[in-house]
Amino acid sequence: MRFLHRHGFGIQSPWAYSLVTGVLFCKSSYYAFDELKRKFPKNQKHNKQLFRLVNALKPTEAIIITDEKNIQVAEAAKAYISAANNTVPVTTVNTVDESSIIDTLNQIFPIQRKISMLYFCTSNVPKSVLQWLGDGHTDDKSVLITDKSKLRKSGFWKQVLVEPSATATFDLGSRGIVFFDPKRIKQNYKL
Repeated sequence: MRFLHRHGFGIQSPWAYSLVTGVLFCKSSYYAFDELKRKFPKNQKHNKQLFRLVNALKPTEAIIITDEKNIQVAEAAKAYISAANNTVPVTTVNTVDESSIIDTLNQIFPIQRKISMLYFCTSNVPKSVLQWLGDGHTDDKSVLITDKSKLRKSGFWKQVLVEPSATATFDLGSRGIVFFDPKRIKQNYKL
């Protein structure tokens, strides 16, 4: 089943089909990939997907939440985001503990401001982040990206799947992508 969805089979939504086939699993090479690969040789598949997501979604800003263990991954992500669209301001926030994540998010995003792209590149994401997102910090253009492999023990992804504000989720095995568009039917695509 996972392999079939990767090629778009079984996906009824034209929007989701286009995202899967034209963005997430697109084989096209982009102008910046060779140079970025030399600078950041690890995690090429994920970084290229991130590049294509930024290129397709055109976020107004990107926030990367990281911790000490994942700083190099976050630096690569920032470089790929900037290469995809150099007008997107990218902020990297290094957190010390789980409680500081919500405090940091509250400082960056007052209640009137919606997230555009939020990437959790950390091993510990408190479940309270989902409540925070559902409390008016998302709109139909908001996207959350998580490294699922780092969050398996915490149960965060299972909470994402039942979160009412998370309408379209894409489970890529080691990465999760969440959209908060209320016009979409709630659906989890396991790719």
